[in-house]
Amino acid sequence: MDITEFFKMLFVLCGGIITLAEACKVIYNMAKPGLSLKKRVEKLEEVSDPGIKDRIDSLEHKADADYKAIMKLHDLNAGMCQAIIALMNHEIDGNHIDGLKKRRDDLIEMLTESC
Repeated sequence: MDITEFFKMLFVLCGGIITLAEACKVIYNMAKPGLSLKKRVEKLEEVSDPGIKDRIDSLEHKADADYKAIMKLHDLNAGMCQAIIALMNHEIDGNHIDGLKKRRDDLIEMLTESC
């Protein structure tokens, strides 16, 4: 084997190694975004708040309590409006004393109920 044939074989071997290295580089660059995304997701899972479900349940409970309080205020407001109407009717014609007594009792019941 002479020197030219030796260099030919050396260059063919180096060319094969370079080709394999470039193929590995291409495969790595194709897989890199998926690997980095997986790492980001794992990091976010570690950082995420483990007590978030408890906080959501607490907020739902508070929202329910607020809704009930608003409905009580709505009922109280309706009772007060009925009492004002009964007072206006009494002022206009001087009657409806029984209606005033009934509205008074209703308001007393609503006020004691809501407290």
